[in-house]
Amino acid sequence: MCMFHHFHNYGHGGIISHLLQNHGPSGMLLPILLALAVYIYLAICLQVLARKTGTRDGWMGWVPILNVYLFCKIGGKPGWWMVLFLIPFVNIFFAVIVFMAIAEARSKPYWWGILVVIPLVRVIVPGYLAFSEPKGSIQGKESAGQ
Repeated sequence: MCMFHHFHNYGHGGIISHLLQNHGPSGMLLPILLALAVYIYLAICLQVLARKTGTRDGWMGWVPILNVYLFCKIGGKPGWWMVLFLIPFVNIFFAVIVFMAIAEARSKPYWWGILVVIPLVRVIVPGYLAFSEPKGSIQGKESAGQ
């Protein structure tokens, strides 16, 4: 048996069909749960960012497509920019621009927005921007004095 047997062509059914045939429905459970967890995490991050930046309608973070609109609004960009997120490779460029604007709105260095091009860091950045305190905040000064 070839050591690369997992890399064969899956044919018309694709990877999902392959998972169902070879691993049953339970083979898809972990990827689905992981995707759901990431979606919930990012929705919470968007909702918190909307609240902390004074952007209205934070509930949009939970709705597909509207969450991209909210993302643009949090970054202070026009809502029509969400169309640019439908264009492959262009969406990466505009995501960096919007994340840079969100970082600056949260009093963080703009380079946090650039970090979203790194695959695993891409998931950490929204949480950092949403849940960390801005520089010079009252909580930051109180903890420094203790």
